[in-house]
Amino acid sequence: MGDYYQNIIFPDVSLDSASNRGDLLLSGLQEAGIVERESDDNVLGGRGYAPGPNFNDALETCHRDGTRAMPSVCGMEFKCGISVWCAAVSGEHVRCRCPQCFADQVAGYFEATYLPSLELWYANNGAHVLNCQACLTSSDVSRWTTWHSEIANIVPFAVGFLGLTFWNWAKLERSRFEKFGESIGSRVIYQYGKL
Repeated sequence: MGDYYQNIIFPDVSLDSASNRGDLLLSGLQEAGIVERESDDNVLGGRGYAPGPNFNDALETCHRDGTRAMPSVCGMEFKCGISVWCAAVSGEHVRCRCPQCFADQVAGYFEATYLPSLELWYANNGAHVLNCQACLTSSDVSRWTTWHSEIANIVPFAVGFLGLTFWNWAKLERSRFEKFGESIGSRVIYQYGKL
């Protein structure tokens, strides 16, 4: 059967500002009634926040059964700190795009260069650069984007210091979270998948 997840990542939040902006984000979600104020053990693998009384306001669509009722194992996981988010896809068709010139890197760049750089980025407290093969500039790993050459609208990997994982929620309304992103000064990356 499996569990569905949706990640909302705020990649423009720095390590130094993640705690303060995370507090603003979480309090905004709580004040809107999207999640409860107190955390509990309802999230897969740990603590998180149960859906609040107005969780429907965060949803774009209903569940497959036509209701907006939540399954028993659901909730929002709040991540503040060095994190790598991964959609459950094969790395074979993942491509990387330079944030400076927007050139897509050659096939094999992801496995040979991007993945090892992710490990260094994580080990170095979120500081490591990648070099573009097209324009020869260096940019922090967090500024690079990834995409899947065979599955449209999926971001296979994202890195950052602030993000949310919604477990077993119906499809989220992206524009709602883009507004939260604007309020804390960040773009929003959306991932989804099933474990």
